[in-house]
Amino acid sequence: MLAEGRLINLSAAFGHPPEVMDMSFANQALCVRYIVENHARLDNVVHSVPTAIDKRVAALKLNAIGMRLNTHCKARGVPALVDARHVGRP
Repeated sequence: MLAEGRLINLSAAFGHPPEVMDMSFANQALCVRYIVENHARLDNVVHSVPTAIDKRVAALKLNAIGMRLNTHCKARGVPALVDARHVGRP
């Protein structure tokens, strides 16, 4: 068995940095909560992570590093990241 049962990316490479792992764990925890709260109406199949959960984790991470999405950005119709510490400053 590869990596003696350990996660292959941790034993055969450098693994994911903590900045990625915290988002993965947050996503997993919120998905477990979603399943517990909605199990009665969920089919017994593999489900994708609800978009609302992905967006919440992303927003929380951006806020934690002092960034936020500028949803009013007109350039190419794509939201831009802005440094929240400098919003409103020249």
